[in-house]
Amino acid sequence: MISYKNGIIEKKNTELEYFYTKQAAEMGMTEAQHNLACMYLEGTIVEYDSLKALAWFSYAGAAGFAHSQVM
Repeated sequence: MISYKNGIIEKKNTELEYFYTKQAAEMGMTEAQHNLACMYLEGTIVEYDSLKALAWFSYAGAAGFAHSQVM
């Protein structure tokens, strides 16, 4: 992925994206839990793992995050 910052083209740092999303998910942020589940389900940023995806969708859904409740 490419992003623009102050007119400069930068590559997206997927390692940091995963790191901070996982930290936020572990702290209980439901949107981060959902996003982490999507990362595991898509298998683009981290290795595909359907069990981890299901677990994170379940955590977010149980906490009331609507998007995770329909996955």
